[in-house]
Amino acid sequence: MSAKEAINVESAWEKVVAKYREVCVLRRESKLAESERVLKDDLPGVIAAWSAANPQPIAAKKTELEAMFAVERKRVDETRMLQRMLAAQMNEQMLPAMHARVAEEVKHLFAEQMRSFQLAASAESKGAARAVASLTPENFTAPLNNAPLGLPLPSAMPTRRKPNFNLARAA
Repeated sequence: MSAKEAINVESAWEKVVAKYREVCVLRRESKLAESERVLKDDLPGVIAAWSAANPQPIAAKKTELEAMFAVERKRVDETRMLQRMLAAQMNEQMLPAMHARVAEEVKHLFAEQMRSFQLAASAESKGAARAVASLTPENFTAPLNNAPLGLPLPSAMPTRRKPNFNLARAA
């Protein structure tokens, strides 16, 4: 077999392994219909292409395929087990630690924000206190156009007539 033929056989073999691994993963994920589709529609074609490119006898090809099937099933099973172990470790150790760290950071940022609000409120209240201290009775009795606060005087406010709800008098 030439180097070019060996590369073709290896490339075809990698496609067979990838398709069978896909079947195994889909089954592990309980995607049975999709797994069956790949098993019936895709896998036979890549196996046929590999078999056509491989000059070995049919018995050797079958043995190689069966060995690969066993290895890939075991690999997918072990990977799934590792995923479960990692997920359990994350739930038990990593996530609580991350939660505590994020909570501490949020608490720190909240405290900083509250301090800045308190400083702003303090400065605003000092300004309001100065404004109130500067008020004099003249500020409230000055004409509307000269009033520093622009507040109308009670005597300058328009009055409205009250409605008459006495039905006996209206008739």
